[in-house]
Amino acid sequence: MKYLLLMVICVGSYYAYTSQASNQIPVNELSYPELLTRIKTEDVNTKVLLAAAYKSAADGCYDNEWLKMRSSDTQSCNERLEAFKDMCAERIFPDSDKIIKGYSSANKLLLRYSECTGI
Repeated sequence: MKYLLLMVICVGSYYAYTSQASNQIPVNELSYPELLTRIKTEDVNTKVLLAAAYKSAADGCYDNEWLKMRSSDTQSCNERLEAFKDMCAERIFPDSDKIIKGYSSANKLLLRYSECTGI
């Protein structure tokens, strides 16, 4: 009887864990506004910050109004991003497993990445 109870507890725990894990947003699917909302309430891994910063920069290369203000085009913007993305990632996010605490710290890193890539 106690083995049956133990088995039920294990199966229930597994089910709860998998249902919770499936509800979390994958890192690569986190948009920039969602990231800003998330960093206001919880600590964030630098991998999450880097992925969202890169995605935001890549999306910026297709924003025609922003590109007009900078007298640029999509192709040159994408070329610049590809040329600088690895260097900027190494400089600004050297430790990919570090946990960033607080909105201001995370926002400073995101702004530094944006300035570094020029996008």
